[in-house]
Amino acid sequence: FPEPQVIAEGASVPAASIAEEWETYAVQERARLVTLSRRAIINDDLRAFQRVTQAAALGCYTALRRRVFGILTANGTLRDGTAIFAVGRGNLGTAGALGAAQIRQLFQLHLQQTSPSRGPDAASAPLPPPNQVALLVPPEEAVTAAELTGPLIQPTAAGAALPSEYRQMIEVIPEGFLATGNNPYYMARKDMRAMEIAYLRGRRTPTVTSAETIEHTGVTFRVLFDFEAAVVNPRLIAANLNV
Repeated sequence: FPEPQVIAEGASVPAASIAEEWETYAVQERARLVTLSRRAIINDDLRAFQRVTQAAALGCYTALRRRVFGILTANGTLRDGTAIFAVGRGNLGTAGALGAAQIRQLFQLHLQQTSPSRGPDAASAPLPPPNQVALLVPPEEAVTAAELTGPLIQPTAAGAALPSEYRQMIEVIPEGFLATGNNPYYMARKDMRAMEIAYLRGRRTPTVTSAETIEHTGVTFRVLFDFEAAVVNPRLIAANLNV
């Protein structure tokens, strides 16, 4: 949205336009079928129905995580022809293992980040500094990240290099789908969204239906979970791809 301008007394309000900054995307249909035999249901003392529902929820949540974090690790090209994380975007840190210096650099990238230019009457401008950030790390780096950033524990010698004000702003989030071999890590703002997840009709939970068939003496379960994810503003997330 363009910045408002001062209006002289009696003058008309200057017009501007709103343009989509990054990606467009559409919700994708996702579904699976699972059939349980009548014998399996009887042997499980009829608890199979409850377990199928729980397993379906876990499977759908896993698919969502795989999609969201797969977008980050793939570092694909956006419609402007540039990768999600690139030096030119000001959101890519110098490759290196997770440490205090690398976290400081990711913070610095956020502090220096600007909004995109939207024409001659809406030039690029500095973004407001973040007040809370999420540090997304693979499980192998979770303990190190906690030692570096934990505000309520005695920091290690490495963690002492981070000011306490910064440590208090960081929430460490371990994620298994970031364990890609290079162990990349990311710092995302929590006050503004770098990514969006859209659900069909706003339904954030899977739909599980069941039916008996004539051909089989059992029950078939169908799971529906329609969603899609996309990076909508890569300026709000910084990365160290460790390569």
